[in-house]
Amino acid sequence: MSSYYESRNTELDAYINFDLTFPPHLHSQLELILLLEGSSTAVVDSQVVSLRPGDVLAVFPYQIHEYRFTGANRSITVILNHDYVRHAVQLMEQCRPKYPRLRDCKEQESLVRVFHWLQEEKGRPQPRELVLQGLTGVLLGLLLDSLPLQKIY
Repeated sequence: MSSYYESRNTELDAYINFDLTFPPHLHSQLELILLLEGSSTAVVDSQVVSLRPGDVLAVFPYQIHEYRFTGANRSITVILNHDYVRHAVQLMEQCRPKYPRLRDCKEQESLVRVFHWLQEEKGRPQPRELVLQGLTGVLLGLLLDSLPLQKIY
């Protein structure tokens, strides 16, 4: 199956997703998924990843990825462009996750809490920009501290 380039015009998206499914695609943003309920299967650069509640999936910019429907599920999706991850752009250009999933992050309460706060703040009638920037910085710091990376060149 071929993939396509998804052009996104927003700096930050954070929303609840039901029954996550999406064909193979890539984009220039960092994409993070926290599975809240059910199960899901993702494919990231040909690597099949099973997700269960509490798992976080990290898809770095320009990685081909897809989500396959495996049954009812609910997740929080966070998508960040370069403006929100500028302090980590060079790292993400040089490295990729060894494995894109963090298993059972319910134990990492801070990480899960920041996903929820981002989604709630983004859903406000007038999201507070400084709060969004601070939360994305915390989310990225917690994620990159926990995710084993490998150099790609």
